[in-house]
Amino acid sequence: MKIFNSLFAGLFLLMFVFSCTEKTEIIESEFTGNEVVYQLVSTTDYDMSGHIIFKEKKDGSLHIETLLENTQKGGIHPVHLHHGSVSEDGYLVAILNPVSGDTGAGITEIKALGNGKSFTYSDLLKYNGSIRIHLDDSYNSNIILSGGNIGTNNQGESNVKSCTDFSF
Repeated sequence: MKIFNSLFAGLFLLMFVFSCTEKTEIIESEFTGNEVVYQLVSTTDYDMSGHIIFKEKKDGSLHIETLLENTQKGGIHPVHLHHGSVSEDGYLVAILNPVSGDTGAGITEIKALGNGKSFTYSDLLKYNGSIRIHLDDSYNSNIILSGGNIGTNNQGESNVKSCTDFSF
């Protein structure tokens, strides 16, 4: 009986290990391996900085992870992709999923900009754009907590203008 129990336990352990491995391989196989990380600098007294990661998926979409430090529980911080440098009044081209104050993270998957134009990983690398993270969507929407340049603008500027044009 001890041998049977030992064999059963070993078989169960092998099934568990292989089932976890398969799930990990499936998730990892969604990505091409191309990714780029851009810094987000704090722009206010809230002192929220971090980074944004763009990962290319095999289906042509972009997986975007926005990660901020020093967020406050309960907060929801809108994330916008703008055309132009953070120091310009660039127009809004896409609304990303917000950053949760509870986790400091926000995840978005996109294939196109707000106007429906395709936006791929290679487009991102050549794009003249910036990211801006707001305090909230209402009364304090003009307060930019953090921002950074992406694509061809990635020069480290930190003088962030507010979002003034929300047209696609």
